[in-house]
Amino acid sequence: MRGSFLPSDYDGESVTVQHEEVNQILSNCTAKNKLVIADACHSGSYVASKSIESARQALEDGGQLYEELNKTQPGTAYLLSSLADEESLEVSSLQNSVFTYFILRGLKGEANKNNDNIVTIKELFDFVSVNVASYAKSLGKKQTPILKGDFDPEMPVAIVRK
Repeated sequence: MRGSFLPSDYDGESVTVQHEEVNQILSNCTAKNKLVIADACHSGSYVASKSIESARQALEDGGQLYEELNKTQPGTAYLLSSLADEESLEVSSLQNSVFTYFILRGLKGEANKNNDNIVTIKELFDFVSVNVASYAKSLGKKQTPILKGDFDPEMPVAIVRK
């Protein structure tokens, strides 16, 4: 179905999420920075209880994240798992799709190239795109994550815990 996201168990009648619905939600959102991550086959078509100490640390980390967000220009970044004509690979041994596996590793700090403990959207994309393409190639497949939109490449997406 063109122009929509389909659930993994789509049977031809299940509810879909139209791209236009996502666009409308984003248009109505007043957040300065927005990040859309879509891990779906052909996703490129879219571009047309914690301890007190843990809670305290999360607040401190969040404060740093908000400080960094305030330094950036407003915009929306779309990080998509594949080109419009590609499938998004799933590998059971990873317990995730290849894309999600590397997104999670990147957000945990592996993407933080300059070691400032802040992962930017550009650092995340660079890490994910290289690793997904390489992993896909090792399987004899091709998958090309893409990053589109009008956004500041220094937009922070994660704080790396020390």
